[in-house]
Amino acid sequence: AAESAGGPDAGRGFDVAEYQGLWEAITRDTATWPSMQRFSVVGPAGEEFRARVEACVPDTLGWDAASVSTEPRQRWQSVRLEVRCASADDFCELHSRLKGLEGVKFLL
Repeated sequence: AAESAGGPDAGRGFDVAEYQGLWEAITRDTATWPSMQRFSVVGPAGEEFRARVEACVPDTLGWDAASVSTEPRQRWQSVRLEVRCASADDFCELHSRLKGLEGVKFLL
């Protein structure tokens, strides 16, 4: 893809300096685009947090996650997303947006 030739797309709204290493790793480790990428977002228990995590995908990329599942704990939950990303820029932009959601404790 043309956008992966030079490096991260600074126009996508994520911190290019912060994401340079991740962008390079995703580009190196992903044979073809688009590809399915997994995200696990840990935050407070409850429907509201899950809904915000799920809504972040179409708000960022313009399409829904392919799958969403939750693993509830007592006070926390892990929201697992499987998302079609068309490029490393998609991955980094979504990662950045998910990380910035209110209540997020951890993101894999």
